[in-house]
Amino acid sequence: TDGSATYLLANTADDVMAVRRLDLLEKAFARNIPSVLFGQGIGPIQHPKLLEKAQAILPKVDLICLREKYNSFPLLKKIGVLPTQVITTGDDAIELSYLERADSLGEHIGINIRVATYSQLSPGDSPLKEKIRDTLNKVAKRHNVLLIPLPMAPPDNLAIKNLLKISNDLPLFEHPIQAIREIKRCRVVVTGGYHAAVFSLSQGIPVICLVKSLYYEYKFSGLAAQFHIGCEVIFYDDPDFPKKFELALENALQNAEKNRETLLKNARIQIQESKNAYRRFFDLVNLNSV
Repeated sequence: TDGSATYLLANTADDVMAVRRLDLLEKAFARNIPSVLFGQGIGPIQHPKLLEKAQAILPKVDLICLREKYNSFPLLKKIGVLPTQVITTGDDAIELSYLERADSLGEHIGINIRVATYSQLSPGDSPLKEKIRDTLNKVAKRHNVLLIPLPMAPPDNLAIKNLLKISNDLPLFEHPIQAIREIKRCRVVVTGGYHAAVFSLSQGIPVICLVKSLYYEYKFSGLAAQFHIGCEVIFYDDPDFPKKFELALENALQNAEKNRETLLKNARIQIQESKNAYRRFFDLVNLNSV
């Protein structure tokens, strides 16, 4: 299965989906069918029944390819998965974005915000969003750059429109490549959604990740560990949020050029690990077909 089944969560709808994926794996085991999971982030798992199911199923999977090892690998180890069953590849979208990278950094600040139950960010205006908006406008004016909307999913459209007080409707990208190419215009991206961060870092563009939920803490802290630099995680609930956000944005703009090659290097490493994982999958299928 692919990354669409990733991040086994604690809320009911996702628990049900995760259990269905685990049931599918169990059926594959019964038929001696090789099992490989690509693009996975494992955790947080808070529901006892889901954890019990994961402990019974995941140690039997032939190969688990992780988006990140910072959070996922310790959890897999805890539930009995052997290190030899795991490879950390990064996200499968890294290669597509890396290949589209520009020859030089853009100038502007890209903006994505995710309003959803799993982000724990509510719709409508709030004092927090006012602080975000004020900081973005202040820094953009100071550097004479634009704020570029980057809606990755339908809910982002309205959320970004409301955040930036844009009067016109924002077009939603019909294909990931459109989002990736729009990100080329940016020097820094501020995001509450995962894929805006992946598309940016893979092009050597630093990101500031805004986090409230444990779900996104797992995703963004893992992503930051994969790229080592240029990915700063800031918590909405931090009492010093406005000050830390503005400082992070200024530092990211100032250090973007210096950090670009390191980000691109780490993207290349993950692309190679992904190719290695698919070779292991090929060998596994060939071995089982003999």
